[in-house]
Amino acid sequence: MLKMYAKSNAPGEPDILVLGLSFGNLERFRAQPLETFIPIQVGDLGGPPLKVVILSGRTEAEMADAMKDLIGPETAVTVSDRLKS
Repeated sequence: MLKMYAKSNAPGEPDILVLGLSFGNLERFRAQPLETFIPIQVGDLGGPPLKVVILSGRTEAEMADAMKDLIGPETAVTVSDRLKS
């Protein structure tokens, strides 16, 4: 996996977090839905104190259910209309 946090060089442009998944990562995600997680501490890459979690599931609803303990009244959950399965 490739992890990169880059400060923007252009005024007014946001910083960028790049996460590159290898074919091995993708195969593991497909073979083990809801069992394979990649946690990333953005602060370890020089960014803000933020944790990112990459996971896979058969459907968006299945993934949301797996994360239900993290979802509270202040949590924004969205699913792209293009990606609903």
